[in-house]
Amino acid sequence: MEIKSNKLLSIICRSYNGEKYIFDALKSLANYLNEQCEVIIVDNGSNDKTISIVKEFLNNQKYKFNVKLIEQTNSGPGGSLNTGIDNATGKFVGFLDCDDMYFEIFRSKILNILSTEQIDILEYGFLVFSNSNKINKKNFKSLYKSLNGKYFTKDVLDIIFAKTNWYPFTRIFKRALWQNIRFPLNKAYEDDMTLYKVFLRSNNIYFLDEPGIAYRNHSSSITAKHTSKQLFDLINFYWDLDIDDLYKNIFRIRLARAISHFSIELNEGKNEYKKILKNQKKIKLPFKKIFFLKKIDIFYYFFTHIYDFINFIRLKSIR
Repeated sequence: MEIKSNKLLSIICRSYNGEKYIFDALKSLANYLNEQCEVIIVDNGSNDKTISIVKEFLNNQKYKFNVKLIEQTNSGPGGSLNTGIDNATGKFVGFLDCDDMYFEIFRSKILNILSTEQIDILEYGFLVFSNSNKINKKNFKSLYKSLNGKYFTKDVLDIIFAKTNWYPFTRIFKRALWQNIRFPLNKAYEDDMTLYKVFLRSNNIYFLDEPGIAYRNHSSSITAKHTSKQLFDLINFYWDLDIDDLYKNIFRIRLARAISHFSIELNEGKNEYKKILKNQKKIKLPFKKIFFLKKIDIFYYFFTHIYDFINFIRLKSIR
């Protein structure tokens, strides 16, 4: 049943053992969101001081939005996002991890665009940082370069599939797009397995070619370590992907390159990767579409075995 609300935007802030960073994340929300917004903090079974820091912030800091604090047992990254979506009431929904921070663009541009434009998705850029005192927006690198403003999704979907990182935190979505779509549980790369479905359902998208969020890179991040589970989850996803052939082939080229890297790095999944290589030989992209891909994916598409050999030598040298 559709939840009725007069809120413009729901931000889902997922947390797990984020005692070092959660204050900065909440402070960015307090600085840049207003009474049109709600914040849903979903704590995924933290066993450090995260919850006490959150409660202290909510009791002592100034902020204009409504807050829901949900504490649950650990259900993985996808489970906490699903809980947030289930409890969101805003017209739009966005995502923030407890170790990341929003920029002022939310107050100066994003809320206004959501209020005035008829859009399904708003996408903005991100900056990677490790020290919050050394965030430099001059280091921002545009993901699409040629896209800025409003487009019909169907007109740019091949570019999105070719270049995007399927990160929830770089988008604001109309909440209605998430009907019957949720993140899988206990899967690595649950973002990749989910967000493309939301894009395929959308009619239009607005691109802001500037950073809206600072993404913290640190050694304890989920994405900092590669595992056998990640490798075999990606292999299964490669074969399970069932969408329009053009988008499927673009997606599979990019997935195959990641699987190649993980297989060589972990020295596992060699037989599975051989089957993927056979499938890759059958992929024939329209020549014009090939050059939508990132340069590294173009190289992999044309020179797969050379790419794999170079990667093998590189990884062997750093083991």
